[in-house]
Amino acid sequence: MAMVFFRASPLPRPLREYSEEQFSQMVRVLELYFSQLDSQTPLQAEFFRGQNFFGGFFVSGVTDTITAAGATQATATEITTAINNVTVVAAAADGVRLPIAQPGVQILVRNSDASDALNIYPATGAQINALGANAAFSLAAGSTIQLFSTTPTQWFTF
Repeated sequence: MAMVFFRASPLPRPLREYSEEQFSQMVRVLELYFSQLDSQTPLQAEFFRGQNFFGGFFVSGVTDTITAAGATQATATEITTAINNVTVVAAAADGVRLPIAQPGVQILVRNSDASDALNIYPATGAQINALGANAAFSLAAGSTIQLFSTTPTQWFTF
Protein backbone atom coordinates (compact mmCIF):
# COMPACT_ATOMS: atom_id res chain seq x y z
CA MET A 1 0.00 0.00 0.00
CA ALA A 2 1.42 3.39 -0.98
CA MET A 3 1.84 5.99 1.71
CA VAL A 4 0.17 9.06 0.27
CA PHE A 5 1.64 12.36 1.44
CA PHE A 6 4.27 10.63 3.59
CA ARG A 7 7.36 12.69 4.30
CA ALA A 8 10.29 11.82 6.54
CA SER A 9 10.56 13.75 9.79
CA PRO A 10 13.37 16.30 10.04
CA LEU A 11 16.19 15.01 12.21
CA PRO A 12 17.63 17.24 14.92
CA ARG A 13 21.11 18.64 14.38
CA PRO A 14 23.77 17.18 16.69
CA LEU A 15 25.32 19.22 19.48
CA ARG A 16 29.09 19.51 19.80
CA GLU A 17 28.91 17.62 23.09
CA TYR A 18 26.84 14.54 23.89
CA SER A 19 23.40 15.31 25.28
CA GLU A 20 21.28 12.48 26.64
CA GLU A 21 18.11 14.54 26.13
CA GLN A 22 18.90 15.26 22.48
CA PHE A 23 19.83 11.64 21.85
CA SER A 24 16.47 10.57 23.34
CA GLN A 25 14.66 13.06 21.10
CA MET A 26 16.42 11.67 18.04
CA VAL A 27 15.46 8.13 19.02
CA ARG A 28 11.80 9.23 19.38
CA VAL A 29 11.87 10.85 15.92
CA LEU A 30 13.32 7.70 14.39
CA GLU A 31 10.79 5.49 16.21
CA LEU A 32 7.93 7.61 14.86
CA TYR A 33 9.38 7.52 11.36
CA PHE A 34 9.88 3.75 11.30
CA SER A 35 6.55 3.00 12.99
CA GLN A 36 4.86 4.98 10.20
CA LEU A 37 6.78 3.02 7.57
CA ASP A 38 5.68 -0.23 9.24
CA SER A 39 2.06 0.87 9.59
CA GLN A 40 -0.65 -0.97 7.70
CA THR A 41 -3.01 1.98 8.09
CA PRO A 42 -3.08 4.52 5.24
CA LEU A 43 -2.17 8.05 6.20
CA GLN A 44 -5.04 10.45 6.66
CA ALA A 45 -3.74 13.75 5.26
CA GLU A 46 -7.30 15.12 5.09
CA PHE A 47 -7.64 14.77 8.86
CA PHE A 48 -5.94 18.09 9.47
CA ARG A 49 -8.44 20.18 7.52
CA GLY A 50 -6.68 19.68 4.21
CA GLN A 51 -3.30 20.79 5.51
CA ASN A 52 -0.08 18.82 5.38
CA PHE A 53 -0.57 16.60 8.41
CA PHE A 54 1.76 13.61 8.37
CA GLY A 55 1.11 10.63 10.60
CA GLY A 56 0.27 12.65 13.71
CA PHE A 57 3.79 14.02 13.93
CA PHE A 58 3.97 17.46 12.39
CA VAL A 59 2.30 20.10 10.29
CA SER A 60 4.51 21.60 7.63
CA GLY A 61 4.68 25.00 6.05
CA VAL A 62 5.36 28.62 6.82
CA THR A 63 2.94 31.54 6.83
CA ASP A 64 4.94 34.76 6.92
CA THR A 65 2.25 37.44 7.12
CA ILE A 66 -0.75 36.80 9.36
CA THR A 67 -3.18 39.44 10.57
CA ALA A 68 -4.67 38.59 13.95
CA ALA A 69 -8.41 39.13 14.18
CA GLY A 70 -11.31 38.80 16.54
CA ALA A 71 -11.49 39.23 20.28
CA THR A 72 -12.75 35.69 20.94
CA GLN A 73 -11.71 32.13 20.20
CA ALA A 74 -14.47 31.79 17.59
CA THR A 75 -13.45 34.92 15.66
CA ALA A 76 -9.64 34.59 15.92
CA THR A 77 -7.61 33.98 12.76
CA GLU A 78 -6.99 30.25 12.32
CA ILE A 79 -3.37 29.23 11.80
CA THR A 80 -2.69 26.19 9.62
CA THR A 81 1.08 25.86 9.31
CA ALA A 82 4.00 24.89 11.55
CA ILE A 83 5.73 28.28 11.47
CA ASN A 84 3.60 31.41 11.77
CA ASN A 85 4.59 35.08 11.76
CA VAL A 86 1.81 37.37 12.96
CA THR A 87 2.69 40.78 11.56
CA VAL A 88 -0.45 42.72 12.49
CA VAL A 89 -2.26 42.79 15.83
CA ALA A 90 -4.58 45.76 15.31
CA ALA A 91 -6.14 45.72 18.78
CA ALA A 92 -4.84 44.33 22.06
CA ALA A 93 -7.47 41.55 22.17
CA ASP A 94 -6.91 40.27 18.61
CA GLY A 95 -5.79 36.67 18.30
CA VAL A 96 -5.03 33.52 16.37
CA ARG A 97 -6.47 30.03 16.91
CA LEU A 98 -4.41 26.86 16.93
CA PRO A 99 -5.52 23.83 14.91
CA ILE A 100 -6.97 20.76 16.60
CA ALA A 101 -4.21 19.34 18.78
CA GLN A 102 -2.67 16.01 17.79
CA PRO A 103 0.03 14.34 19.90
CA GLY A 104 3.49 15.31 18.66
CA VAL A 105 2.48 18.35 16.60
CA GLN A 106 4.66 21.43 17.15
CA ILE A 107 3.77 24.97 16.11
CA LEU A 108 5.88 28.12 16.31
CA VAL A 109 4.16 31.52 16.60
CA ARG A 110 5.97 34.87 16.30
CA ASN A 111 4.27 38.13 17.29
CA SER A 112 6.04 40.66 15.08
CA ASP A 113 3.64 43.48 15.97
CA ALA A 114 5.52 46.41 17.50
CA SER A 115 3.16 47.20 20.35
CA ASP A 116 0.18 44.85 20.90
CA ALA A 117 0.12 41.50 22.68
CA LEU A 118 -1.31 38.58 20.69
CA ASN A 119 -3.91 36.19 22.09
CA ILE A 120 -3.27 32.56 21.09
CA TYR A 121 -6.38 30.41 21.48
CA PRO A 122 -6.53 26.61 21.36
CA ALA A 123 -9.16 24.87 19.23
CA THR A 124 -12.56 24.56 20.92
CA GLY A 125 -12.42 22.37 24.02
CA ALA A 126 -8.62 22.34 24.25
CA GLN A 127 -6.26 24.25 26.54
CA ILE A 128 -2.77 25.73 26.56
CA ASN A 129 -0.66 24.86 29.61
CA ALA A 130 -2.96 25.03 32.68
CA LEU A 131 -5.00 28.04 31.52
CA GLY A 132 -8.24 26.07 31.26
CA ALA A 133 -10.32 25.03 28.29
CA ASN A 134 -10.65 27.65 25.53
CA ALA A 135 -8.57 30.27 27.40
CA ALA A 136 -6.14 32.45 25.47
CA PHE A 137 -2.37 32.53 26.00
CA SER A 138 -1.02 36.10 25.75
CA LEU A 139 2.15 36.54 23.69
CA ALA A 140 3.91 39.89 24.14
CA ALA A 141 4.76 42.06 21.14
CA GLY A 142 8.09 41.06 19.59
CA SER A 143 8.02 37.59 21.18
CA THR A 144 8.13 34.06 19.81
CA ILE A 145 6.73 30.88 21.34
CA GLN A 146 6.76 27.23 20.41
CA LEU A 147 3.78 25.04 21.32
CA PHE A 148 3.50 21.28 21.24
CA SER A 149 0.52 19.00 21.78
CA THR A 150 0.45 15.86 23.87
CA THR A 151 -3.22 14.92 23.53
CA PRO A 152 -6.14 16.07 21.33
CA THR A 153 -7.02 18.66 23.99
CA GLN A 154 -3.68 19.81 25.42
CA TRP A 155 -1.01 22.23 24.16
CA PHE A 156 2.13 23.16 26.11
CA THR A 157 4.58 26.02 25.56
CA PHE A 158 8.35 25.87 25.66
